[in-house]
Amino acid sequence: MVKMKLFFIVLLLSSTVNYHAIYVSVMEIYPGDGFTEIKIKVFSDDLQNALRNYSDKYHPGPISNFIEPNQTLITSYFNNKISLAINDTPIALEFLSAELENDAHFLTFRGPETRGWSEVKIRADYFMELFPDQSNIISVSYGKEKLMGRLTASEKETILKISR
Repeated sequence: MVKMKLFFIVLLLSSTVNYHAIYVSVMEIYPGDGFTEIKIKVFSDDLQNALRNYSDKYHPGPISNFIEPNQTLITSYFNNKISLAINDTPIALEFLSAELENDAHFLTFRGPETRGWSEVKIRADYFMELFPDQSNIISVSYGKEKLMGRLTASEKETILKISR
């Protein structure tokens, strides 16, 4: 009986504890036809908070339609927070589009074409100014090769080597 009461007390306490949210984003980088494509999946409310924090030029609005008036700001923010180089050639991000799916936005950027990838160097500390426990998962696809990396506040940069 004592074990049963202890179990219910632990269960009751654990149900009143606030759980910490998970802050994660996924970035995919791959060659396109004549360009480099970068897709980033972010939670929409986190994106709104980051843009609001980044600039007083942020245009608030409902999640369903705040992208269009903030396209220039989105480009500026991600170019400031992401440093991408392929074979030591810096890649500037050009915002192309955003798709809303549930509570996430899938942002698509393009950069200039680079050929013969051997190394992808990336720093991606977006959202880390708001969420110290943010993780940005990096996926690089080149031909049949797929490389993965994880960036955090303590490790904001990685180099992924493409084998040939």
